[in-house]
Amino acid sequence: MTEKNQTTMKAAVLTAPGSFTLQDVPVPSIAYDEVLIKVAFCGICSTDKMIFDGLVSVEHIPFIPGHEFVGTVAAVGSRVTRISIGSAVAVDINISCGVCRNCRNGEPLKCTEIQQIGIHRDGGFAEYAAVSEKNVFPIGTGVISGKDLIKYALVEPISNVVRAQKRTGSLLAKRTAVIGDDAMALFHLQVARVQGAVPIVLIATNTVIGKFGKQMGADTVVVIDEWTAGSEKLHQYLGYFDVVVQTSSRVSTFDMGVMLTGPGGMLLAAGFPEAGSEIRFDPVELVLNEKKIVSAVAGVGSDVSDAITLIQSNRLNLDPFISEVVSLSDVEVELKMGRPGSETLKVLVDLNQ
Repeated sequence: MTEKNQTTMKAAVLTAPGSFTLQDVPVPSIAYDEVLIKVAFCGICSTDKMIFDGLVSVEHIPFIPGHEFVGTVAAVGSRVTRISIGSAVAVDINISCGVCRNCRNGEPLKCTEIQQIGIHRDGGFAEYAAVSEKNVFPIGTGVISGKDLIKYALVEPISNVVRAQKRTGSLLAKRTAVIGDDAMALFHLQVARVQGAVPIVLIATNTVIGKFGKQMGADTVVVIDEWTAGSEKLHQYLGYFDVVVQTSSRVSTFDMGVMLTGPGGMLLAAGFPEAGSEIRFDPVELVLNEKKIVSAVAGVGSDVSDAITLIQSNRLNLDPFISEVVSLSDVEVELKMGRPGSETLKVLVDLNQ
């Protein structure tokens, strides 16, 4: 049940590109196979910024974004058997049809009708969210609260990293470069370290990311002035890599990634460039050296449970990602202004503030 059987809740509703309104809206009703989650924390990420700026999901406005959330179960549908009220849970945001060719081939992210919670339908910038039982993942037994709960708001981005790195096959003893200036670059660095990648080189233009990269286990950190810096010079300095992970949205980092990928190596494209961007590289270089390019867009299914396991293991340094917490009323300001020049890696919304 909701607190005091409340029928309305606070939500940050995106009413137009560039405009959030804090509203009292009905608490979502749940179907027989759904769970009502009382949201505790919800992360703000670059996808939310793209939604806010009107670059994606415009057709779904007005709606409630927020896809990196964690909370506790407030109510369950009549046929829910696996999840109990009071359980702390994370969410697989991907909703697929289950019957198209891609779904039946075990590729739900390629579903022709896929929707994602907080991106295509109401999500976690609200006190409550309704989610299908099959998309809900318990994160432990007993009461989990405070700092122990907030770190699980990172399950969604870490599950993305898990899926991406699974696509490399194995990083054990692989020379690995991570190119990026964002939190995702630091997540990739840490998960690669857990997998046994060695050495790991972080390439960034942001000195703050470079500093944290060293703290989080990079063997070498290279901070360059700009992404258009000569890839050839970087190659001469660093050599080739077995795997290059690219998390930046800057198109020039794809060119850099191809250049730094060694013969038989792999470029893992995990960044999200603007629509219509063009990437240019020498196809002869790609073909003659049998380089591979793979991509990943989101974590799904077992990637979510694996992300939970990684967080529970305490193998990842997550404290710098959960240090900045704001209230629901601050969402628009955070997306509009950001925190340029700060050491903030991640901003989380506390739904109890």
